[in-house]
Amino acid sequence: MINNGIISFGDNNANVINNNVYNELEILLKHINRSDEDYTIIKEAINTKEKNKLLELLKKISNKTLKLIKELNLGILENLIVSILLK
Repeated sequence: MINNGIISFGDNNANVINNNVYNELEILLKHINRSDEDYTIIKEAINTKEKNKLLELLKKISNKTLKLIKELNLGILENLIVSILLK
């Protein structure tokens, strides 16, 4: 469990995603070049409200964007992606 309650793992091991993830995706989108392939992925992730589709999209982002997430200190998004990749 993460203290801010954004991601929690219960007995059913389900991720809870709220608006803070989408807010951080918006911040990230502002820092990605429009010609970058990840721009399209992030834009699509913002527009989807389906949890499984969002998680699948986040799996596709490049290492360059992962580094940018870390540089921008987008901790909620970073923790979510780490939890996805460690499954």
